[in-house]
Amino acid sequence: MKYAYQIRSITHGVIELRFPDLVGARELFATELDAEKGAMALFLEAVQYRFDSRQQVPVPVFRQSGDRFLVVPLEQQARIHLHNAQLEELGEIQGVSE
Repeated sequence: MKYAYQIRSITHGVIELRFPDLVGARELFATELDAEKGAMALFLEAVQYRFDSRQQVPVPVFRQSGDRFLVVPLEQQARIHLHNAQLEELGEIQGVSE
């Protein structure tokens, strides 16, 4: 599983890192190297937010050819799949009881 991310210069000394598939997953850094190093932490923070707020973690989709990609570790992939499956199951159960 790979999530696309984008790094762009906002102004001199301000670099934006964002994950288009994860709305709100955006952070500012001083350098492009800092942004590269911070990509995994930002991704994990965005995923944890979705876990805590009981929201689906979106499946990554193909983006622009210039995007960079974060390879998600297998353990994290399993957590995401399990979380999404539990939410779907809970939704189905709630739908039946309503």
